[in-house]
Amino acid sequence: MKPLDAPAITLAFDTAAGERAEIDVPVGPGIQRTYWQNVRARVSRDVFTMLCIAVLLVMSCAAIMAPWLGLDDPTAANSANRLLPLGSAGHLLGTDELGRDMLSRLIYGGRISLAMGVVPVAMALLIGGTLGLIAGFVGGRTNMLIMRVTDVFYAFPSILLAVAIAGSLGAGIMNTLLAIVIVFIPSITRVTESVTTQVRSMDFVEAARASGATTSAILRTHILGNVLGPVLVYATVMISISILIAAGLSFIGLGATPPTAEWGLMLNTLRESIFLAPLNAVLPGFMIFIASMCFNLISDGLRSAMDVRF
Repeated sequence: MKPLDAPAITLAFDTAAGERAEIDVPVGPGIQRTYWQNVRARVSRDVFTMLCIAVLLVMSCAAIMAPWLGLDDPTAANSANRLLPLGSAGHLLGTDELGRDMLSRLIYGGRISLAMGVVPVAMALLIGGTLGLIAGFVGGRTNMLIMRVTDVFYAFPSILLAVAIAGSLGAGIMNTLLAIVIVFIPSITRVTESVTTQVRSMDFVEAARASGATTSAILRTHILGNVLGPVLVYATVMISISILIAAGLSFIGLGATPPTAEWGLMLNTLRESIFLAPLNAVLPGFMIFIASMCFNLISDGLRSAMDVRF
């Protein structure tokens, strides 16, 4: 009998007595899982990775829903409530040097800081990943042209290049985003090109060419599927670096401008209060640390989960 809760296929064969027999063999995800199903299953069993995902989800949801959480205005100053300690009445995490509610500013600041981690990496992944795929798959002069231009950017340390670009463009969130994208494109291009070059020379790609598969089909089915995993792991690490660079640019006055709530800018404005209210002053740095650490641990978890042995 076929089980009602799982699909099955019927196999027919002849017995030794010459009689015809049939057997139902159940099939489905419980019997044979794809590579990405195995990755998802292994990630779901990784306690630290799931904990980090949960923390980032809470931070992201709080930042997105900030206007509907009944928080104080993050830019409303009150000199009578300057540097209130943690646990003060009406201010759970105290206030900053201008009397603004710290909890409100941290949550609203997460909207910019987390976005400055994800958005630049996504844009750099789209541009750099495309360039890397083209360079690695086409090879020849195209590879040389793309990679030599990429090498020019490696003559400068990432943070110094970001400072130079942001300094030339001027302070502002959009200029900071553009600076980080420009800094990240070369590194993602190099990683994608390296993995693509390795995959292109494998036997199954040569077999696909010999069978008459089109270039687009080879790229979509054989190249992209094998390149995506390592590049995503690398991009996850870059998110934490992007958060740190954006916070650093705001700290030195090249990122978000006052009175915007942004973690790096908050560190800058509170640094003179470190001896008067040390806990208040370190809260933005603690949020940067938690977000960066979570993305790093998620990257480690993805790398382990993608190393699936069949």
